[in-house]
Amino acid sequence: MRQADLPEARRWLDRHGLTDVEPTPLLATRLAVRRRAKLVDSCLLAAFLIGAALTHVWGRFPDPTFSWPPLLALVALVGGLLVGQWRLGWWVRRVDRWAGAQ
Repeated sequence: MRQADLPEARRWLDRHGLTDVEPTPLLATRLAVRRRAKLVDSCLLAAFLIGAALTHVWGRFPDPTFSWPPLLALVALVGGLLVGQWRLGWWVRRVDRWAGAQ
């Protein structure tokens, strides 16, 4: 836990009506990890959308009747997005367990 995470935990507690509760290192760590995971998830989604658009453009330049390479690239992008989101969720759960054990 970083000291910079405590004010964020304080704001979170205030937003949820818990103004009389002091932020704990566990809460600060969990909120920081979730904030980072949300940012990475947004980047994964943006990369997927950009990749899907590039795949669409790629499929239009060569012979339009032969669309296997763009389709396979799109399937790989979807698989990569799903694996990335699964790994991100796994990372959040692992940090939660680690922080709870501390």
